[in-house]
Amino acid sequence: MVRADAELAKKEYVQVEDLIEMPMVIASRDLRSELGSWFGDAFDHLHIMAKGNLPYNEAMMVSSGIGIAICIQLHCAYEDLKFIPLYPAVETRTALVWKKDQIFPPTTAAFIEFIRQYIADVTDRKK
Repeated sequence: MVRADAELAKKEYVQVEDLIEMPMVIASRDLRSELGSWFGDAFDHLHIMAKGNLPYNEAMMVSSGIGIAICIQLHCAYEDLKFIPLYPAVETRTALVWKKDQIFPPTTAAFIEFIRQYIADVTDRKK
């Protein structure tokens, strides 16, 4: 994610060489395992200005000029910010877990059912 007035905003996608020495905001979790192979030897030379774990906060840091954010693209938009994909694309996995046979509040139960249905629909489309 970059400011709309940044040079990178003109690009269709960004590559490792575009990000060397670029001030960055990254997720707090360990990205070496997820992005280490994408960045290769350049990973040790990244200019990390801040770490965060909330996309909104990362977007506000980018908006204020702290740097660009290496983040996943969510279905949200921030005024004057632009998401530019990495090339080659980086894919990551995520997992949702919950205790078996636990009684959940109605909203949590509805969310779990929504996820189950969504996964079933995606699986059916791939067949």
